Amino acid sequence: MPFPGRGTCTACPVGVRRGSGPARFVALVCLLAVLAAVCVLALAALAPSTGLNNGLTAARMAAATIGATLLALTFAAIAFAIGAATGNRPAAAGAAAALAVVGYVLEGIAQQIPALHPTRPVNPWHWLLASDPIRHGLTWQAWLPPLVATAVLIAAGLPRPGRRDLH
Repeated sequence: MPFPGRGTCTACPVGVRRGSGPARFVALVCLLAVLAAVCVLALAALAPSTGLNNGLTAARMAAATIGATLLALTFAAIAFAIGAATGNRPAAAGAAAALAVVGYVLEGIAQQIPALHPTRPVNPWHWLLASDPIRHGLTWQAWLPPLVATAVLIAAGLPRPGRRDLH
């Protein structure tokens, strides 16, 4: 059994099981926060020996890391909402990963193709890359859209887990 208590959770009545989806998302947020903190500490520790700190402050390194963490959180929320709607974990993970790749490619080519410019404001990659947190720090353009999108996606997925068996 890969997860202790996993069988117990799926055997519970639907009303008892309802909190498992949000609890798992909160656990993911905590995991992402720890990973971001480890990355910032590692960057700060290695910066002097690698020359990374020449012209780049620790605050800007932290801003870039937080921006990337919020990007990851947005795609995790996409996976959460798809998983809640379908009840299919592999489909949710695959769709979120595919959207991340497609979004990255679109952001790259939309800069050169005017017909694709309308896709940029709704692309999570654009929120991170256009705000350039390494140069400008953590501006509202880097943190507000991912947080709003995450909140909307989580809210959209909340009513559904009680009807599905998420595992």
